[in-house]
Amino acid sequence: MTMSRATVKGVLQRLRVFPIAFPILFFLGISFEANASFSTDSAEKKKVYARAGGGVFFLDLPESSPFVETNSREEAVDFLDHYDASLRAGPLTSLMVGSEYRAFGWRLFTEASGFLTFYESRHGNAYDRKGAAWDAVRRNTIENRDTESLTPEELADLVLDEVRARPDIRFVGWIGAIDGTALPATPNFAWGDPIRISTERDVDFFGADLVAGTFLGGQGPVETALFLGPSWKRLRQESAVFAYEANRAPTVNTMTLREDLDASYYGGVVGVRVAAPFATRWRFQADGRVGAYALDAAYTGRQRTRLGSADPPRLTLSRVDVGDTTAAARLGLQTSVSVRVWKRVVIEAGGGVEYLTHAPKVRYVGRGEPLGNGTTHSPARIAYADAFGFSGRLSVGMHF
Repeated sequence: MTMSRATVKGVLQRLRVFPIAFPILFFLGISFEANASFSTDSAEKKKVYARAGGGVFFLDLPESSPFVETNSREEAVDFLDHYDASLRAGPLTSLMVGSEYRAFGWRLFTEASGFLTFYESRHGNAYDRKGAAWDAVRRNTIENRDTESLTPEELADLVLDEVRARPDIRFVGWIGAIDGTALPATPNFAWGDPIRISTERDVDFFGADLVAGTFLGGQGPVETALFLGPSWKRLRQESAVFAYEANRAPTVNTMTLREDLDASYYGGVVGVRVAAPFATRWRFQADGRVGAYALDAAYTGRQRTRLGSADPPRLTLSRVDVGDTTAAARLGLQTSVSVRVWKRVVIEAGGGVEYLTHAPKVRYVGRGEPLGNGTTHSPARIAYADAFGFSGRLSVGMHF
């Protein structure tokens, strides 16, 4: 299987955010992970171990969209989350270096670890105002009025007048200006016409932990360790959206939107690790972590709305730059089964789950806000929802 030059370039650009890991990653290959399990050698000796490798990461993020559903009063009643952001898969790479030693009569360890995952996706969809309610209004208008003498344009205007009296009928469109300003002499969305939407989306998620811990005392083969330390994560979401009224040429009534939603998490984690041998040379390990973070989020939106069907044609440029801070929490669990194949080499298969209480998304208007001619509305703002991640990996480990 070959990779295109654009794909290779995109991967290399992301590798720059994780520079320490990749000299080892290129040596081992992305399908392997070097992971040192607890050594069975004398605890009096200082041990150094490392982990570097990869696998697959499924990321489930909240959805956000500048597209709305409105009623005939030109009020926002719902949002078209046209883009499915759930369970998108990307490659996973990671690096961990650690040391185990004796100090003050305690059996201690220190570990620095990091990870990187990303994905790129493309999505397209179409929405139409027409449905059973719209068709019923048109049929009743023709049946109950003398419409034979009307031109098609006059009939269309008559149907629209009847539709405006039916708040249960729904329309679709986009926010005309993400900064909340009113578009001059026109509704703030593509009122009453079908729209076609295409989206390109890039997501990067990476971070690092630095923890120190101690093994708990006791006899027996099962080892239990407690640890804590600082933690940092970053989640970047970039999207490019193009939409147009599909009953016209794609250059007449259009909307282009580029967005960058960046979130940095600063905090710490506490956790517990349990390792238990079974059979000969086999070992099961579980690592659970709880984290608390200060979240610093920033949103940048650049929008271009062209209404070529208006008289005169209109071009509106909108820009939003906002930031927000809040608190977030993280829960993580990693499990693995490993087998020692040589004195210093371990083969491991594992997986894990991550839960994040606050992943940023964008909201543009509130439900019930009017979007008619000359009206202002809420600008784009940062909101939050929870997010999940699921990972799987194959590992090759060693200790020194």
